[in-house]
Amino acid sequence: MSVWDLDFQRGWRLGLLFGVLLLGAAGGLFAGALMVPPGILTFVLGLLSLLALGGLGVVAYWLAHSVRAEYGLDRNGLEIRWGGYVERIPLPAIVAVETEVPLRWVRGVRWPGLCFGWARDAQGRPVRCYATDLAEALVVRTAERAYALTPAQRAEFLEGLQQRLEMGPTQDFAPGYTHPAFLDWAFWRDRLALGLVLAGALFSLGLSGLLFVVYPLLPATLTVREATAHSTALVQAAWQLFRLPAGGALVWALHLLVGGWLYRRERTASLLLWAVALAFVLTLWGAVIALVLKAV
Repeated sequence: MSVWDLDFQRGWRLGLLFGVLLLGAAGGLFAGALMVPPGILTFVLGLLSLLALGGLGVVAYWLAHSVRAEYGLDRNGLEIRWGGYVERIPLPAIVAVETEVPLRWVRGVRWPGLCFGWARDAQGRPVRCYATDLAEALVVRTAERAYALTPAQRAEFLEGLQQRLEMGPTQDFAPGYTHPAFLDWAFWRDRLALGLVLAGALFSLGLSGLLFVVYPLLPATLTVREATAHSTALVQAAWQLFRLPAGGALVWALHLLVGGWLYRRERTASLLLWAVALAFVLTLWGAVIALVLKAV
């Protein structure tokens, strides 16, 4: 099978630039959160820093897949490889190859030099994109689907495809589509599991936000427990309240990891772990609200 590469130089340069900018933004925002007095601005800067790191992860994921992007071609079929995504198209199934097709981007991942996802042609028909530039893409059509491709050696690829179509196949070439295995996890279709995990994450994040909002209103010290005949009063610095959301986030993360490991073997145990983590975070909410109301 002959292999045809894509010209990812532009896409890689911009992707690396995006990564550097996102990493710098995450570091700058986190440093800013440490420098300002504790308050809502601290929370916002920290949250934006986390989002920047998430964006960095997305860019890195697609750059990693593009490293292994290529088109394989022989007399029997065309194999499109984009990292963990693979399309297999029998050559007899190809009904047309169009070299000048105006495409309108619909969804997926796209920046100059990288286009992975879906577009539509002038007639509104969907086109699956494994390309670097929609303006330069050639469209390979079968009866069921169309594919936008951008081989670096465009003329040679078209010539080789035409020659192989004229020669005809020598054996069967099974059509198919594969993608990274994690996309098939049952977890993504389990609404209860998703709900528990997302609720735990949102309540953990929300507890931190609540504390940062009310922190400027709190006195320097808080009375956690009043003095009684048998014990002295328990007083702590207001900043120590942040141990509660930190502990809640740690418990949620640990339960998430253990539950994720167990999920395929024992779904019920995973759901119980995530429910316990959510209950623990909600208990912390009650404790924080009670202490804040008592202090203000």
